Amino acid sequence: MKKLIIFLVLTNICIGLNGQNLPDEKIKVLQGKIVIRDIYINDTNMAKLKVVISDHRNKKYSLDLKNKLTFRFDSLIGSSWTLSITCDWYHKNTMMFLSPLTKDTTDIEIFFPVPCKYDSSFVSKKCPKCKKDDKAIPIVYGYADPESIKKDLTTFKIGGCIVSECQPRYYCKRDKLDY
Repeated sequence: MKKLIIFLVLTNICIGLNGQNLPDEKIKVLQGKIVIRDIYINDTNMAKLKVVISDHRNKKYSLDLKNKLTFRFDSLIGSSWTLSITCDWYHKNTMMFLSPLTKDTTDIEIFFPVPCKYDSSFVSKKCPKCKKDDKAIPIVYGYADPESIKKDLTTFKIGGCIVSECQPRYYCKRDKLDY
């Protein structure tokens, strides 16, 4: 019976502290800048970026950036936070785990979107293996029109109906390589 009473008292203390700030937790400030990578710099969707920060209790704060690429969160209590950047057209979030926030004010710089291994195909259609572009054909994604499929498939490759933000743009017929 004595153990049960001790257990109940400890449980009530723990429940009472849940969601409350501990006396030694200081208020923190997180501010930062989002750096848009070169190939997306003229993308008008970048105006729709949202920064979301949440703590271990799943308390969330959110900011719509509205063409400003800087953000600031004041009055953060605790030290472990998860920061994510979302955009309507970009399927994957950029997520960072910020632990611990040791300074009163923390400055961060985030590159967005996350680099993709196929980014070089935006600059050049040269095959990374043979270093030539004479056998390179574009990869076409999305619903394939039956009339297009009946045409000569030597001018393009069907990439499938699922379109993602990181996918190969070209196919080298010489090396049989998507890049």
